[in-house]
Amino acid sequence: QLTAAWSLGLRDPELYSLLADCTGYLNEDEEALSWQHLYLEQRPDDLSGWSNFGWLCYKTNRLDEGINALLSATDRYGPDGTLYAGLGTLYTAAFDYPNAKLYYTRAIDMAREKNQSYLLSIYYYNRSILEEIFYNFKAATDDTRLSLEASPRSSGYLMQGELDLRRLDFASALTRYGKAFSLDSTPLATLGLAETLLQSGFPDEADAYLTAVEKKELSWIANYGTTTDQFLADFNKIKRDICKLRGNREKLKIVHSLSTFVFKQVRRISLKFDYWYRDGLYRIYNKRVAAKYEQSERHYSASNGLGLYKNSFYFLSLDRWPGISRRYLE
Repeated sequence: QLTAAWSLGLRDPELYSLLADCTGYLNEDEEALSWQHLYLEQRPDDLSGWSNFGWLCYKTNRLDEGINALLSATDRYGPDGTLYAGLGTLYTAAFDYPNAKLYYTRAIDMAREKNQSYLLSIYYYNRSILEEIFYNFKAATDDTRLSLEASPRSSGYLMQGELDLRRLDFASALTRYGKAFSLDSTPLATLGLAETLLQSGFPDEADAYLTAVEKKELSWIANYGTTTDQFLADFNKIKRDICKLRGNREKLKIVHSLSTFVFKQVRRISLKFDYWYRDGLYRIYNKRVAAKYEQSERHYSASNGLGLYKNSFYFLSLDRWPGISRRYLE
């Protein structure tokens, strides 16, 4: 309906905004960015529109364009917490820690001054991601706690679960992810629960959580700092590792008769095939992510962050072959 209206000649800014939203939820981020740009040409004073523009620049790896646009908007229209938070996100992607922390902190201060508890929770959570990326785990833990104190959102519990899992505190991670699961409509808490159960040695229980995830649509990705390819790579990695752990467990089973021997061999072959299939998908999706960063680095941005992401995802897609993958670590 919206594209039909546009093809009939309607050039209303609200139409452009709706088209940007809809294509964003379809994970067509490049197209969404184009519509958002047309919207801002007619509504240049909409700060929320500029915030959305910065987010789409982040999603499409146009870091320099997004940073310059949001800085220009703050120069023209003055301080704004959502623009500061957007700058923090873009600088985080560019691995510019000082500027990312500066703008996240400005956003936090503005939200606190205006008693905007929900936004305060979001901004503390975003800053905790920055701290975790730079291995400042104490600061990340503190920001996550402050985020939940401001508003008990699922993302805060997700970050707590992730930090607990890094420490191999499985019981605490399960509790945190369980709280996120009760609040979250996305599959992220489910993946966290599955990963925790897998690492703690319960592949069957982990796999049970993943059954529903495979059938879930992916419009939720529009609001998260990931892509469909990254999410599918993470999903297939867990499925692959479940197959590996099940295969190792199958090797240890004692054979009592010819029938159990035959069943064991059939089961091992099946698990090997499943492992090969999931491993292949994991590498394909990681290579797609790497190729996207490579394209973005070449066309959109000179920021160092894109090259680091490109090399890390190429390494993940090729780490089975050390002779090839090693050069991406150099």
